[in-house]
Amino acid sequence: MGKKDHTGQNRAVDPVLLSGSTKDFEQIVGFGNQAGKYTSGGLYFEETREDLIKKFGSEKAVNEKLQEIMDGFEETLFPGLDKDQYCGVWVLHEDKGNIELNFLFAKEELRSGKSLTPYFHKADYSRVNAWKDIVNYENGFSNPGSPDKRRYFIPEFFQEYAPADFGKTESRRRDFKKDLVEELEIMAANDQFENRDDLTGYLENQRGLKVSRKIKTAISVINPQTDKPVRLKGELFEEKADYKKFSSEDYRKELMEKYENERLEKIQAQKEKYQKHMIYKKEELTKKYNKEVENGQIYEGINIEVYRRAPRVDEINEKGNKRTEGREQFVERREQENTRGTDFFEEEEGIDLETFESDCRKARRARESAFNRFFGEDGLFGKIVGEVSRRLALSTGIASKFDSIEKSDIDKEFEAEIDFEKEGQVEKEQEIEQENKKKSLKNTQGFSM
Repeated sequence: MGKKDHTGQNRAVDPVLLSGSTKDFEQIVGFGNQAGKYTSGGLYFEETREDLIKKFGSEKAVNEKLQEIMDGFEETLFPGLDKDQYCGVWVLHEDKGNIELNFLFAKEELRSGKSLTPYFHKADYSRVNAWKDIVNYENGFSNPGSPDKRRYFIPEFFQEYAPADFGKTESRRRDFKKDLVEELEIMAANDQFENRDDLTGYLENQRGLKVSRKIKTAISVINPQTDKPVRLKGELFEEKADYKKFSSEDYRKELMEKYENERLEKIQAQKEKYQKHMIYKKEELTKKYNKEVENGQIYEGINIEVYRRAPRVDEINEKGNKRTEGREQFVERREQENTRGTDFFEEEEGIDLETFESDCRKARRARESAFNRFFGEDGLFGKIVGEVSRRLALSTGIASKFDSIEKSDIDKEFEAEIDFEKEGQVEKEQEIEQENKKKSLKNTQGFSM
């Protein structure tokens, strides 16, 4: 919608918004679920507005035809979707003389918030190209696919028109490319090349240039001034180009007649392809975005206001109000719980307060008694610890720190048992010594005989 073109110059004719809302588009692309994502492009006509008025009869008829074309293009991109399921903007440009319909589509399906891809080249090119051929044929527009519309050389649009300083590398690259292409076009028009091999042979053998790359639709030549490749693209540099058409006017007319005779058959084939691809695309989009249930569609449309940002003050006030309401509810609930705690025994029926308190005291005494039995001064746990400490001290011969404490009956019995065990060990040792002496005497007597 700017008043300046891509070169920074003021447009001769200001752009005109034909369809859609720029504000809604900015809100969705700026703050939607797929923020920052959109698809842009254009439908470019060779005809001027005056040409279309002559063809369709009036200014109103031209505008209606343009609207019909825009609707058909949207139907081709989004078969099966309603107008409120996607957001698009159409802008008319006429500053170059011809008519250009530029479009922008947000990459978001508005009912579900899911990602929506308006155009994916590998999947959608055949369908969109078929629609283009059909529209051009039915409305009598010039067809860019006809033989007489093909360009010998395709310039690099933005690099060709972008400003460049004289003497700089980019300027030298453009001059080299321009001079070389003009020379090759003149030679092709004079029937000096039969095919692309003749053209590349001339560049390498006679011009002394290096052809660094060859592909089906272009070649690359090293610029000796910059020592960098320059790509030459167009029909003149295609691998299977028919070089006869470059030099013979009669042959070009013959090709055009052949093309017009075969065009109707090609259009019928394009219509069949278009219908087939439209059915497939409609099923795909319907399955992904227009799921239905028993009571109707899941989604009921989109309100664009959901994408508008509310003022910051309103957000803060709303959060503050919610926080205050939550605090008041919490205080009220705690007061109710405290009141219920004091009046609990009065509200419940069949409970005697004195009996309940007596049961509580009994339970408390039982817990204290059980604790003292195990962990009190005379508890079982304390006796076990003392017994283990005593046994360790006596078995290692180390004086125990408990010696100064009056020994209990268990300690005395334990010491008596240890003394008894020591006496038994001494008696066994004495018996073993006596038996060994007897054996030695017998052995001595036996050897003396």
